[in-house]
Amino acid sequence: MDVIVGAGPAGRTCALVLGRAGRKVLLIDRKGKKGVGGKCLNEACMVVGALVEVARLVAWSRLGIPGVELSVDVDYRELTRGVKKTLAKIRSKLLREVRDAGVEVVRGEVDRVEEGPAVRVNGERLEADHVLLATGSVPKVPDVDGVELDDVVTYRELLDIDLPGEACVVGGGPTALELAFVFAALGSEVTLTYRSQLLPGYPREVVKEAVRDLKLVGVEVVRGGELREIRETTNGLECEFECGFVVADVVLLGTGLRPNSEVAARSGIEVGEDGEVVVDDRMRTSMPGVYAAGDVTGPPYLAPVARYEGLVAALNMLGRDARREHPSIPRVVRLFRDIGRTEVKAAWEGRREAPAGGSAFWLFARGFEGKLVGRRRGKTSELFTVGPNASEFLHYAGLVLDENSGGSEVIEVHPTADPVIHLVKELRLEDLMNRS
Repeated sequence: MDVIVGAGPAGRTCALVLGRAGRKVLLIDRKGKKGVGGKCLNEACMVVGALVEVARLVAWSRLGIPGVELSVDVDYRELTRGVKKTLAKIRSKLLREVRDAGVEVVRGEVDRVEEGPAVRVNGERLEADHVLLATGSVPKVPDVDGVELDDVVTYRELLDIDLPGEACVVGGGPTALELAFVFAALGSEVTLTYRSQLLPGYPREVVKEAVRDLKLVGVEVVRGGELREIRETTNGLECEFECGFVVADVVLLGTGLRPNSEVAARSGIEVGEDGEVVVDDRMRTSMPGVYAAGDVTGPPYLAPVARYEGLVAALNMLGRDARREHPSIPRVVRLFRDIGRTEVKAAWEGRREAPAGGSAFWLFARGFEGKLVGRRRGKTSELFTVGPNASEFLHYAGLVLDENSGGSEVIEVHPTADPVIHLVKELRLEDLMNRS
């Protein structure tokens, strides 16, 4: 029997591959069936993505289109109820896929992994042929006084709070920008306070476009430096930063993620200085027979990467000698437009204006033009895109420009509504399994 700890993208993918290959698989999650889909589906990217789509509708109602009268009223509580219902439907579908593959899903708290290998779960020792640790990541919370206060929240609480009158979003990365865009569009007065740089690693002209999207919905963008303390006052929560103060009803922490590696650490499995489980290119840990995949192994904390690593781990459990390569990993910040970034194995540098047709037409009419920026990195290039469909473009930029890959070295953006990239990967996996 193979035991998988964690039912998120990495664990679920591994379980599906093993189950479809005829292996007996036990998938353990601390939330049981409600944990299927992991952080990505139930708390993070799918939730934020759903709210972004609503925020975009509200932004369009403000911009307006000639001859079209748009009026949008937002009931945040009703909206969050709708998100929860949809998440439950998606989770039910994912659970059905797992069950159809013959995988058993159980609820359990895993204390540690032992030599054998074996898993200590709910006080019992379960012997296993292989173990996969896919315990994901958790919010990285600044070590300052006040972060424990009730109205200081992370993405985990988005569906359980009321729409704040005033919100302070802390952070300069993709999640912080998306949260600021969402709550400003939905009606909150939002101050986005970052430490030293917005979207580190992005070209200045692309960052300027992201700021323009934020200002469209009224976000005040402030370079505040380090967060030093959060205090309760009669006026609300007072956030003290290196460069000043911000007062708000709610503080939203978009300050990154860290590996959820406590089980590995208790088990004596090697863990890096940032808490990541150390693995080789076959996803093997320092304990024989034990693998790890997904966010628990460290950045970039993306669901498609977790699925990819879960696949590599599963193939090695099946004796296929698969190795984790270095595929192109598209990333998208979802504001009024998509702000995309990927690496391709083609040397190109330059700037292009994007076409103004299709879904970009009315953006162009309102002065929001698309961009494509390329920066060479030796024999490869980083591509940065700004436009309404950047996430879909990044898939196919890799398919077209990655020489000799045939698309095999491209990971899809998540979440996306584009079914073609998933079909290509499913067909490729079926072909791989049939030929092995």
